[in-house]
Amino acid sequence: MLSGFKLPKDTLKSLSARIADLVTRNVGETFSRVDSRITQLEEENLDIRKKCSELESKNSMTDNRLELSIAENFILNEKVSLLETQLVDKDARITMLEEDIRDVQEKYDDILSSLQNVSALYTNLLSRHNPNQM
Repeated sequence: MLSGFKLPKDTLKSLSARIADLVTRNVGETFSRVDSRITQLEEENLDIRKKCSELESKNSMTDNRLELSIAENFILNEKVSLLETQLVDKDARITMLEEDIRDVQEKYDDILSSLQNVSALYTNLLSRHNPNQM
C-alpha cells in the first residue's frame, strides 16, 4: 500500500534522529530506574544485614546467658547434693545422739535403782542395828 511512497532524505534523517533520541532517552530512563532500584535494593540489603547482625549478636548473648545459667544450675545442683549429704550425716549423728541419750537414760535409771536399793539396804541395816531410832 505504501509501495512507491518515498520520504525525503531530510525527513528520514529527522525521523531516524528522533527515533534514536527516543530510544536513547527510553533506554537511559530505563537504566536510571533500574540503577535507582538496584541502589534501593542494596540499601534494603544493608538494612537486612544489619538486622541479621543485631539478631546474631542478641542470639550470641542469649547463648552466653543460657550457658551461664546451665553452669549456675550445675553449681546449685552440686550445692544441693552437698547439703543433702550433710543432712544425711546430721540425721545419722542425731540418731547416734538419741541412742546415746537412751543409753545414758538407762544407765541413769540403773544407777537410780541401785541408789534406791542401797538406800533401802542402809535403812534396813539402820533399823536392825538401832531399831528404836527408826
